[in-house]
Amino acid sequence: MPAIIYDKKTEETFDQGTGDKCFILEPKKAYQVPFPFATWDRMRLGVIWSWTSTTGDSVDADGQYNTPISDYTDSTGVVQINPREGFDDDAVLKEYSFFGISKKPPVARGNFSDFVGWRGNVLYLSNVTNDTSGVLNKLGDTGISSDLNYSGININPSNFIWSTGRESVVDSQAVYTANGSVGSIAPRIYGLKNPNPSGISPEGEENFASFWGIEVNVVNRSNKHSYEVLPLYYNDSSLFLEDGVTVLNDQYNPNCKINNLSKENIKRIVYGGFLKNETPTAVENKINLDNPAAPIYNPAVNSEFNQNNLPNSLFLYNGFDDINIRIHSWVVISIK
Repeated sequence: MPAIIYDKKTEETFDQGTGDKCFILEPKKAYQVPFPFATWDRMRLGVIWSWTSTTGDSVDADGQYNTPISDYTDSTGVVQINPREGFDDDAVLKEYSFFGISKKPPVARGNFSDFVGWRGNVLYLSNVTNDTSGVLNKLGDTGISSDLNYSGININPSNFIWSTGRESVVDSQAVYTANGSVGSIAPRIYGLKNPNPSGISPEGEENFASFWGIEVNVVNRSNKHSYEVLPLYYNDSSLFLEDGVTVLNDQYNPNCKINNLSKENIKRIVYGGFLKNETPTAVENKINLDNPAAPIYNPAVNSEFNQNNLPNSLFLYNGFDDINIRIHSWVVISIK
């Protein structure tokens, strides 16, 4: 089936004019593209995306791919979106979504051969402006127990996984940092129609997208490798305080707006233009994938994640039934 390209009308910029031809990642579809380099010690990935509903009018492309998700809380609470159960019992991906880097595509009744990135099966979306904890508008994972909540609603944040082909390895530090109440850790996801002019609303012509990225460093070259992952976000000024809370990355922060979706702009960001990975000093922002003592870790020379078998492609999978993900641009670079 040919890829769906949607011409999204945008605010005019020098790089993109008045439109952006974005790739539509439909429900239950995967997108995997090889990197332009074979090996790396340090790599950086960046993605600019936006999310929309599949419930729009199918008469034209705008109805199909530019319809926001309805906020049934009237901007007062959390819109929780789960995939429908029982999609395909034979599929590895089933009801989960995956966003990160991989070596090989998953196969039926198996698991990823190599994958580093975010996994989740629920969205916690909201237009509220008082989410100082930073737990909303992110991918969630109902398989994770958590005491995080917003207004009495339990929030199960996304799981950052390192999959070796048989099971997922997630050390305690990775779980802690991924679940911490830190705005910069997990990718931001915005899809609700937002009546607030300063908020992200996917049908608008400006301020409708968000940026996320990851940097992966090989910190120990041996049969038992160690990896260090930094979640990345975009903020075009230094951090500032609002009501005593450090504002890092949220839709009402004007310094995090993405209006230029072009490949030229995302390259500027990924090469260091206003790229951030700060967190409050109380929380470690590095996710360390170093668990050689775990019994499921395979130390064999030819096992996954050794020097000659690193993840070599972007891998995105949309596990939601009623959501389209618009991929506006992405870039990956090998730093060393």
